[in-house]
Amino acid sequence: MDLTFTLPLDARVRIEEFKTEVEKKRGSSYSGASGGETTYSFTPTSLGVITTVEHFGEKLDLTDYASW
Repeated sequence: MDLTFTLPLDARVRIEEFKTEVEKKRGSSYSGASGGETTYSFTPTSLGVITTVEHFGEKLDLTDYASW
């Protein structure tokens, strides 16, 4: 079974702003030759999809709880 998750433009803008903020606090954006500093998590539930982004250990919750 294949699942596809998409992010609206406003969420992608929030992610880029979040990543920039985290990198400013951290002082560096380098995570090695293979990358892996950012994890996107989509968890389907019976109410909706929980969407989170983790960047260098800091998390951003993008879940639209109001639509549940």
